[in-house]
Amino acid sequence: MKHGNNRGMTLVEVMVALAVLAILAIPLLSLYASSARTAAVSQKTTDAALAAQGLLEGMACGDYQSLLARDTQGGRNAYSVSQVRQNSADTFWYEVQIRPQGHPPDDAQWDYLHLFIYTDATAGTCAYLAGPDGKTLSAQGVTGVSVSCAGGAYAVTMTRGGAAAATLHGEAPANMLALVFGQNYSGGAVIPLTFSGSMKASVVCAPGQSDRFSVTQASTYLLNTLESSELQETLVKATVSVYRGQTGTERLAEYSDVFLVAGVGE
Repeated sequence: MKHGNNRGMTLVEVMVALAVLAILAIPLLSLYASSARTAAVSQKTTDAALAAQGLLEGMACGDYQSLLARDTQGGRNAYSVSQVRQNSADTFWYEVQIRPQGHPPDDAQWDYLHLFIYTDATAGTCAYLAGPDGKTLSAQGVTGVSVSCAGGAYAVTMTRGGAAAATLHGEAPANMLALVFGQNYSGGAVIPLTFSGSMKASVVCAPGQSDRFSVTQASTYLLNTLESSELQETLVKATVSVYRGQTGTERLAEYSDVFLVAGVGE
């Protein structure tokens, strides 16, 4: 009587089968690992974009001075990803850049400086300035303001009674335009404004009040003076950049928006 062949696999056959399986599995495991890394990078990019958009949306209701105060001046702040995705322990780092904006008078590329001159019931004549690099300067009891721009730098001096009350120095582009908003100045004294160097200036004041500002400009560009009671708002550009770390250049997302906000002294 014959019996069937019940011989099992030999050790060699098992080892060969395992070797074949390993050879086939390596590409699959590599593909899985690559897919996992791609998914993780995609998730981080999405989280970073949501973080940047959320930070920008939070600025939409701010006033002029609070917006300028959000500028991180080249530093980075921590942002918990759990604000946009629950149960995430990741942390991003973001920079905020706030810059004055305006409508250019020609096709040239301009960077802007905003200067507000206004009357406060308690403090008298006040001045608030936002430079093209996001730096700010303010003073009370102001009797004059001078701005100079040369050699890639600008300097501002706010005077009180002939003496310097506040000063500011910063970086400036080749084409800088100073926008002066004086619609809310109701004082009786004439405010001298001096602009020098490679810059242009434009002054907006209330109707019939152009004689409240004495403007001196030693520049190759012409000065524009506009009387208007309608231009009570100005433009500010906000840029949010999100990075992987507190240091380093790996930027995950960047978004910008321009806000129309009420000027200082409104």
